[in-house]
Amino acid sequence: MFQVNPDFLYYLHGRHRATLQYDVGRDIFLLHNIKFKIDKANARISNANEELRLVETNSSATKNMTATKLKIPEPKTFNGSRKAKELENFLWDIEKYFKAAHIPKQGREGMASIYLYGHTKL
Repeated sequence: MFQVNPDFLYYLHGRHRATLQYDVGRDIFLLHNIKFKIDKANARISNANEELRLVETNSSATKNMTATKLKIPEPKTFNGSRKAKELENFLWDIEKYFKAAHIPKQGREGMASIYLYGHTKL
């Protein structure tokens, strides 16, 4: 039968022990690293939950507030003057009024005729 040298067995045992110690040490390091990352992720989740709670609290507070309606000054009427500056001012005023009043583009032509007077309406 085959005989194994005891020194060789001792050598293998020591070598195996060193490999195991290295593997265990590496695994422990990896586990600590994973735990650190999990703790960091949990902290970020906690911060996100706190921010979400603040947003929910603030949004519920604003729901109870009543909206104030702004009075938008109406543009001056246009009388058909041939002065370019007056026409330009009227068009600028009416455009700003439509944007502030949130009037859709489809209804603007009809609304603009309200601010014309005299022979301009013809």
